[in-house]
Amino acid sequence: MKLNIQQLSKTDFLKLIIPALVSVVYYLLKKNVWVAIFYLSGWYIGQLLMILDKQIIYKYYYESIHQKNDTFARLITRSILFIIAFAGLSLFMVTSTGSMIGIGLVLGIGLTLAFELWSSRNYVEFFNQYFIQSKRNWTKVEMMNFIRIFLAFYLIMIIFSVI
Repeated sequence: MKLNIQQLSKTDFLKLIIPALVSVVYYLLKKNVWVAIFYLSGWYIGQLLMILDKQIIYKYYYESIHQKNDTFARLITRSILFIIAFAGLSLFMVTSTGSMIGIGLVLGIGLTLAFELWSSRNYVEFFNQYFIQSKRNWTKVEMMNFIRIFLAFYLIMIIFSVI
């Protein structure tokens, strides 16, 4: 299979470039090429897991969570509970483990979530069904506050992972 660079959107290109740039910074600070490679590999593995969840695994649990009035997919890994659990897990992984693949993995998952949250910031109905997945709908202000908090937290995790 040949990769056609022209088919990549700007978002896809950024999702490939950001981990590489952060890994270069990591390498420059730590001076260990193998650890930087493991760190970068973790980023891409995390993104791959999110892609597999959306494209393949979702088909297996679609039947049990689909409701007739659903307009958008209900992905477990895009729910508010998952995002909150992810925040706790990423805080632990970045600050308390020495596994660079694990740290990269949670940062790769976070990168996917960050891009999807940011992309949905102007679509309140989509955001509520895709991320909130409850009967109570969030307002645009609540949505934007949540997205800003997540992005700030995620950037702090990236900074902590390289220092």
